[in-house]
Amino acid sequence: MAQASFSPTPRSGPHDEHPCRHRRGAVDEVRAELTADRSDLETAIAIRSYGPGRLAVGLAGPVDRAAAERLAILLRAVHVLSSRELVLIFGQLAHPHRHLARVVSRARMAHLLEGGQVELDDVPPALLVDLDLGPVDLDGATDGVVAVKARPTATPMRGKSTP
Repeated sequence: MAQASFSPTPRSGPHDEHPCRHRRGAVDEVRAELTADRSDLETAIAIRSYGPGRLAVGLAGPVDRAAAERLAILLRAVHVLSSRELVLIFGQLAHPHRHLARVVSRARMAHLLEGGQVELDDVPPALLVDLDLGPVDLDGATDGVVAVKARPTATPMRGKSTP
């Protein structure tokens, strides 16, 4: 059986002023929850909101196809809560099924198409390869973090009419 926790409301202060500080706090809370009192044989998910449209989601333990599909359902359900920024944390992940890469890719695309930002944190090398983001030197500049931002939308050239 999987464990899941959800904290939909930010814990403190004006989140639009310093989202980076609140992001670190939310990520730290997710990591702490995923390491506390958890069996290594069960999948756990922890979620924290750190401001309007900003969400940190962590996944721990073994991830089979069914667990990956439950994560997909959860990410679709909370999509509106992560419309600006989604941080996916994989630091405690064990034996991820290849379907997890599809779930993460779909979530990334959904957010990027709407102009949101997605950050993948503590990604295991095998998952990076499955996501076509690896191999990455995790001792180098990335420190296991891959940030993906949306490209600016194209605007019509001045003086040109559009049909």
